[in-house]
Amino acid sequence: MLSRSLARLALLVLPVLTACFQSSTLVKLNPDGSGTIEQTTTISAQALSQLESFGTMGGKDKKDAGSDPFSIDEAKTAAPKMGEGVTFVSGDRIDTPDHKGLRAVYAFTDIRKLSLREMNAPAGADVGGKPSQPMSLAFAQLPNGHALLTIKNDTDLNKAGATAKTEAAGTPFGGMDQKQAMEMMKAMFAGMKIDFAIQVGHVVKTNVPYVSGGTVTLLSMDFDQVLSNPAALEQMEKAQSLDDARVALKGVKGIKVTLDPELTIEFTK
Repeated sequence: MLSRSLARLALLVLPVLTACFQSSTLVKLNPDGSGTIEQTTTISAQALSQLESFGTMGGKDKKDAGSDPFSIDEAKTAAPKMGEGVTFVSGDRIDTPDHKGLRAVYAFTDIRKLSLREMNAPAGADVGGKPSQPMSLAFAQLPNGHALLTIKNDTDLNKAGATAKTEAAGTPFGGMDQKQAMEMMKAMFAGMKIDFAIQVGHVVKTNVPYVSGGTVTLLSMDFDQVLSNPAALEQMEKAQSLDDARVALKGVKGIKVTLDPELTIEFTK
């Protein structure tokens, strides 16, 4: 089923946010391992209105219908969950006719102590269960004066597939034929985007191909483009190895991700 394909793909990269959200996370890393996290999360004004409406339909008072997913106070309380030594720096509400959201900035003292899974949801928002940590971080200062960040991916396709099948069993796509499931998924994930990048002063070398200046993109997913190619998603579901997954991803527009067990970024100021 296509629902399992999408779930499996998401599990290989980063936990998927609730539909309608756009999330961008930029980690600015210093050569000593400290830095800042800039999280920008938005939702369309129409989708937010619908979510609030669902809350009141459930018998909740509109004022309390799900609290504010973009509360600056909630963003402050989220800092300790993001890792030891993480502190809240600033928060700015995003309020335009088309989108509502929040841009929050946090500071950290040691990138090795960050909890990546806590960084995948809007600050302070509960948008669903958080699966096991998809990545782990290691950091070292090299004898030549350079710094080295190592990102270890959880690239167990069999485990990801098994988890995806379990989660897909409880989705609203169960029992639908392929065409129905795809149409519902297109509606549910319309406009959804996820970006996760690390910015350093100067990249000396890295095995991640998506580099622009000092910014290394670890993940970028545009779900409108992803869902426009169901055949490639089906091929992704059948992948039994990292090589199979890489071949399948070549046919999927809207995705930037490196499916290597270990990613490295060597950099200087």
